[in-house]
Amino acid sequence: MGKGRRGGLIFMWWIGDHKPRHVHVLNKNGQLVTRVNLETMQPMDIPKLSVKFWS
Repeated sequence: MGKGRRGGLIFMWWIGDHKPRHVHVLNKNGQLVTRVNLETMQPMDIPKLSVKFWS
């Protein structure tokens, strides 16, 4: 498992997790915000994020 923080969000990923390759995005309370597809850099669970956390 990998873990990182940026912009008040926590990013978690697992090697060998199911496809498509993605990261789990959590808020500071540990609640799931969305998952982000790493190939398209688009959120998987909600249509649009109000916070841009990658450049």
